[in-house]
Amino acid sequence: MAMKSRVASLLSKTKSSKVSIKQSTLDELRSEKEELEAKLDKLQEECASYQKAAEEARAARSKAEEASQLAKESQAKAEEEMQKAVEERTKAYQEKEEAQRVAEERTEEAKEHARAAEASAAAALEAQEKERQALEARMATEQLADEEKKRRESAEQAKLSIEQELEEKLAEAVNARAAAEAARDTAFKDAGNATLSREEAERYAKQERDAREATEEMLREAEMVMETSIRDAQMALEQKEESLMLLSQMKQAKLDAESDAAFERDAREKAEVDMRLAQVISEKLANEIQELVQEKESLLTTMQASEQTLARVQEDLFRIQSQVAENTEAKDNAEMGLRESERRVEELTVLVQEWRERAEDARSMKEDFERALEKSRDAQYDAQKQAEEFRKAKDKAEAEKRAISAKEEAERSARKAVEAFDEAQKKWRQGIQPMTSPSEGQVDSLRKARQFREGAFHVAVAGLTGTGKSSLINALMGIVNGTPEAVPTGTQFTKTVGRYIDARRNYPHIWYDVPGAGTLTAPSWNYFNDQGLFVFDAIIVAWDNRFSDVDIAVLENCVRMKIPAFIVRTKSDAHISNIEDRMREVVEADPTLTNKDRKAKYSVIPFSARAEYISETRQSVELCLHNANLPSMKVYLVSNKTITKIIQGDKNMRNVRVIDEFDLLNDIWALRRATVRGGAGIPRMQHMRSNTAPVM
Repeated sequence: MAMKSRVASLLSKTKSSKVSIKQSTLDELRSEKEELEAKLDKLQEECASYQKAAEEARAARSKAEEASQLAKESQAKAEEEMQKAVEERTKAYQEKEEAQRVAEERTEEAKEHARAAEASAAAALEAQEKERQALEARMATEQLADEEKKRRESAEQAKLSIEQELEEKLAEAVNARAAAEAARDTAFKDAGNATLSREEAERYAKQERDAREATEEMLREAEMVMETSIRDAQMALEQKEESLMLLSQMKQAKLDAESDAAFERDAREKAEVDMRLAQVISEKLANEIQELVQEKESLLTTMQASEQTLARVQEDLFRIQSQVAENTEAKDNAEMGLRESERRVEELTVLVQEWRERAEDARSMKEDFERALEKSRDAQYDAQKQAEEFRKAKDKAEAEKRAISAKEEAERSARKAVEAFDEAQKKWRQGIQPMTSPSEGQVDSLRKARQFREGAFHVAVAGLTGTGKSSLINALMGIVNGTPEAVPTGTQFTKTVGRYIDARRNYPHIWYDVPGAGTLTAPSWNYFNDQGLFVFDAIIVAWDNRFSDVDIAVLENCVRMKIPAFIVRTKSDAHISNIEDRMREVVEADPTLTNKDRKAKYSVIPFSARAEYISETRQSVELCLHNANLPSMKVYLVSNKTITKIIQGDKNMRNVRVIDEFDLLNDIWALRRATVRGGAGIPRMQHMRSNTAPVM
């Protein structure tokens, strides 16, 4: 038992000694950590102080550069003022000579006008003896009077322009004088600012010398680095406050301060991260003595890094000293610039005095010009007096001329009336009735007879017989010819206006199949009025082989009554096929072609035939519209089969040759929407091509 108790006591002593050793080691490490943290804080403070000193040096340098720039600007401004004064004097002298020359010319012209007026008056008196000679004299007198009026107006305008230019020159002279005085005041003000800048530069130089002495003292006394750093930091803070008060309006200084603050925050955050990391490492070292030893080694490494940081700070200090030397040189340059600006101010004062003398010369030139202008006014008064006498003779001649003109106008009116009567008789013999507008009662009654429906879009398909109007209506409704619901086709079926309601949803169209013109039931000469085409919302003029006079007459009435119209050429696929056959026959009949050439020509025939058909059709319609004095309109070249496939939504459209089918459907849809939303907004007689409207 004694041995056991002894062993237990030894174990307890060993354990307590181990705990004490561990605790002592932890205390030593904590103390070393605190010392290192204190050194790190001091190093950070030193870095901040060095950065502040560098910032102040940069600010002083920028201020010296600004002073130098102000001096250069003052010099440039003085040179510009001198050049401007020289140019103004030269310009005033030239204007004086020009004004004298113009006054002499106006005086000579006034004399010439007076002599011309006397000659014209004598010619007018002599013209009274003979009627034929009097008429010629009146014409000559009127022409001379117009020329005299123009010359008098030009003389007055010249006088006004000269007076206006003179007033402008006087105003410019006054403004130039004010500008010169302002420039002188500015120069004096710049000189005062330059003096203040020199004093500020000296004060900053003194502050820089104090900072340099403080840093040298810090280098000489290595043991008092921390205390010296604290004093330098306090001095730097005071200098920073003064710099902020003086340079608060400088944007660059503000940006530098924000950058330094961000750098300081980053350093502080990094230090906090390092501290937290050191604390975590210390807690881990508490587990084993070996880990404590490793932590101590890591702290020693951190100390070495801090010493390296101190070395870098010393290098920054040497760099700051070199910048201070550069700032001293900048200060010397600023003083030289100040002396140069003072010299320029003296030169500017001399220039201002010289400009005043030039202004006196300008005033004397103005007086000379006013005297010349007075002479010109006297000559003009004499010319006006002579022109008044001439005007009396002219009035008498004009009265006789008006009587002759009235007689000629009456004769022209009589001739026009006779020509209109002859034209009316000619049209009556040809069976062309005069254009008349239906009354509102006729329109309303015909709408009721045609069963017009509110909110629907009523479209008439008109044209010569045999142009495929019924087939076109079937295609527009998506119906194949010959089916039970299709519109009957053929000239023997369409004898009255047929009404067909579009059965598709969301398409409130009502199509009207108008009998073809040129039949017994629909003669050509009164086709538009007899078929009541004036009541429809839109009219489709369908044609096949020939664009006829009936089509032109329908379009003329559409233009007159502002009804939208579509020119549609049907059976385009058949026409293109006929052109292709003709081109193939030409290629086959050419003996000079080889098989390869003939094959190449065959391959381009479909494209050539299509292009030829489109070009010839558009040109012929454009020529017909031009000859009839109608506006240009789009011509829609369509195939009824293609329209039917589009309406039915046929997906096999790859080999289908589409020309204007989509455009026709889109434009009819767009017109229908415009009509439903407000009839006043319908675009009439225009090419209503839409790339965004949905296809019917």
